[in-house]
Amino acid sequence: MRKIIHEFLVVLIVTLAILLINNAGVISLEKEIPKDIEEEIEYQRSDKYKNNKTELNEKTEHKEEVKKQYIDPKTAAPVYIGSEENKVNLNTATVEQLITIKGIGEKTADKIIDYRTKNGAFTSIDELVNVKGIGEKKLEKIKEQSR
Repeated sequence: MRKIIHEFLVVLIVTLAILLINNAGVISLEKEIPKDIEEEIEYQRSDKYKNNKTELNEKTEHKEEVKKQYIDPKTAAPVYIGSEENKVNLNTATVEQLITIKGIGEKTADKIIDYRTKNGAFTSIDELVNVKGIGEKKLEKIKEQSR
């Protein structure tokens, strides 16, 4: 008899708990989804979301690729310019060191350092043509001193 009463009480308590919860609004299976959540769900199912996500992934991949290509000038192999008596490493040289090379003034030295900072270490003297203000002729003059 005790077992039957115990089971009855358990069923009664569970039933009452369910009724209380439903009436209190804690759990409501009929409640509407808020409009902004509904719109977000629709957006994430749309092609626009997929295209934006693809574009974002491509940009992230490109940034990672650029990071891999960047070589820290401080740890890169040296690329020397100048004569035997006046060798200057393009990857670590200061403005003061760079202006000791014929054909490189203070402005050009600043541009070389800016280029190196933005693009990473030089891997050859020929990359100097990528620096604004250094053309083929100026590069040849710098290379002649470096032989």
